[in-house]
Amino acid sequence: MLGIVVALSRELKSLTRQTIAVGEWKAITGNTLVALSGIGAERAYAAGSLLISQGATALLSWGYAAALDERVSAGCLILPERIIGSNGEIHRVNPEWHRRLYRTLERKHPVRTDTLAESNAIVKTSAQKRALAKRTQAAATDMESAAQARLAKEHGLPFIALRAVVDTLSTDI
Repeated sequence: MLGIVVALSRELKSLTRQTIAVGEWKAITGNTLVALSGIGAERAYAAGSLLISQGATALLSWGYAAALDERVSAGCLILPERIIGSNGEIHRVNPEWHRRLYRTLERKHPVRTDTLAESNAIVKTSAQKRALAKRTQAAATDMESAAQARLAKEHGLPFIALRAVVDTLSTDI
């Protein structure tokens, strides 16, 4: 059973029309559970744990990302092969699942497999994005995927992240 963790309700709208309260979950198909976590690693970890307690046997981190590389444009999909946690820990996604999903997505959308870096706070300025990129060599950042990767590893479950870039390197929030 697939467990998908989404941080924000506006990210959830790109996945389902169902509404889910923060901290809650719903089955959106017979074999897919979705939890709305709220922002941040701690909440994402808790939401993933909730999905596992409901029978999830694989985890997917779904939502938005910020570009850290000028070659990554808004609307681009990031399907990272690895995720760098804020503590420097490197998490690898499930390689077979990654290959299958990449083949499916690349036919319809621009997809990048660059590294995704965890941020402990919203990266608001171009200068902050450049600093994170310099420190991690990552092409994009989010706040939840590394927590999902840690949780999946702890439980011996396959994990993958899929993020859509919403703000470019030059976008200040």
